[in-house]
Amino acid sequence: YEVNLSSNEAAFSLSRLSDTHPRRLNHAAAQSSRELVKMALQGANPNSQLEGCDELPGKTNYIIGNDSTKWLTGVPNYAKVRYTSVYPGIDLIYYGNQRQLEYDFVIAPGADPSAIQLKFAGVRRTSINDRGDLILQTVHGTIRQLKPVVYQETNGTKQHVEGRYKLTAT
Repeated sequence: YEVNLSSNEAAFSLSRLSDTHPRRLNHAAAQSSRELVKMALQGANPNSQLEGCDELPGKTNYIIGNDSTKWLTGVPNYAKVRYTSVYPGIDLIYYGNQRQLEYDFVIAPGADPSAIQLKFAGVRRTSINDRGDLILQTVHGTIRQLKPVVYQETNGTKQHVEGRYKLTAT
């Protein structure tokens, strides 16, 4: 998949390779079908500040075309992307973990976690399984977002707090 992050949503471009002959995968015969799944933050601050965190050692160069004035060189890469104040007192951090995209909401003392509302587009059906995972049915299959892990850190010690997904009609 590919991910595009904007001020109030994450767009996932999912692909699946389909082979015209089931016994061999030939790059010339394989076709890629793509679908777009969007996760929007309902009621979020459209002016949230975006910043890269934990800069990685490498740089990226985008040398596209013959016009060197349009080339981008030495572009830094980051391990995380932080959105500040997506909701009052709530930040959002995207990062990779074991080749999976994850996100955390960081809630300041006194902030209201019920302000967090996710809306998905490009899915056929949304449900919650018996383990509390969010299940998104798409054309290409199932996306599973694990039950939220919620904790409060006090004096360096994490204390578990009950948290869950809740489906609402929109």
